[in-house]
Amino acid sequence: MGIQYGVLLQEFAHQSVDFVDTWTPNVEKIREQGGAYVSQDGQNRHLVPINIYYPEEYDGDPDVWIIFVKQNQLPEFLERTAPKFREHQAVFSAMNGYGHFEKIAEYFPKNKIYGGARR
Repeated sequence: MGIQYGVLLQEFAHQSVDFVDTWTPNVEKIREQGGAYVSQDGQNRHLVPINIYYPEEYDGDPDVWIIFVKQNQLPEFLERTAPKFREHQAVFSAMNGYGHFEKIAEYFPKNKIYGGARR
């Protein structure tokens, strides 16, 4: 979901998007193929070049962190990425499940957290 959402922002909203991921198979596959393959409604599958980093490599300063990881990957993602979080940044997530906003609130003030979830 995160790759798809980020690519939409990149391709259709013409926004600069950096991808930060802790899941090694995902990062390495994207690097190997030079981007991520995406399609809309199963049509026009194509390779989109993306900038992907492990948290420890990332040196960007985004206005908003958009978090779409598997719920069981969230604690590791937050812990490894936390040194990159800054006071002026907000966070958005629309992950399914429950408990992730409470976990995110350990790293961001509640007035900087946006999103929703389907339970």
